[in-house]
Amino acid sequence: MGKTIVPCDKGGSSDIKSGRLSNYYSEPEFFIDYSEENVERIKTLTIADRKRHYGEKNILAIGLAAMHRHDALSDGAGGEVDYTSWNLDVLFEKPLANCGVATIEAAYYDFDDNGGLSDATGAAITLPPHNAARQGESYFILGSYLFPNQCCILGLPGRFQALTRYQEYDHDAVGAVAAGTTDALDLQLNYIMFGHKARISAVWTQLDTAGAGGEDDLFTIGTQLQF
Repeated sequence: MGKTIVPCDKGGSSDIKSGRLSNYYSEPEFFIDYSEENVERIKTLTIADRKRHYGEKNILAIGLAAMHRHDALSDGAGGEVDYTSWNLDVLFEKPLANCGVATIEAAYYDFDDNGGLSDATGAAITLPPHNAARQGESYFILGSYLFPNQCCILGLPGRFQALTRYQEYDHDAVGAVAAGTTDALDLQLNYIMFGHKARISAVWTQLDTAGAGGEDDLFTIGTQLQF
């Protein structure tokens, strides 16, 4: 007998009156791993181990990504230059003694067009809403606190989370586009439901966009669902 058994699974309904039971056992569309390790894990797995909600474990996550495109842009003199970008993200989540959860996250982004221009327009690559140059560097830092008390609003159990985030983007001068800085401060209140699968958010943002000549105050209400 092999190490892993892949059994048939119980299928859908059958027409019993006509004597057909062909659907009672049907080949599943997935593999079931019945190795000794997995069977032992099923036997010993606790409810706490199965939970996948916020704040159940200490978490330290580090992510690094990079992208490079050779000869992606024009140098304005008949030649080509490369485009390179990379980012680093660090997240730390800590359950507290009062059953609340503290989270800190920070990220850094670097976008390097090497002073290049778009082949299509002959101008610098820019970003909306005020067409500041993409080339530059950006970062954000975020802190949040998930309150320990469980609530129930309109029959939906959940927990409140307070969050604040600061973001800054330092745009370089490229071609005819001047240098500038875009920054934003967010104050956010989330209602977290079913772990990380659903949330309702209310966000106040103070946004200072490069080239805008002033600050904008924004208020946003949104929802997020994961299936």
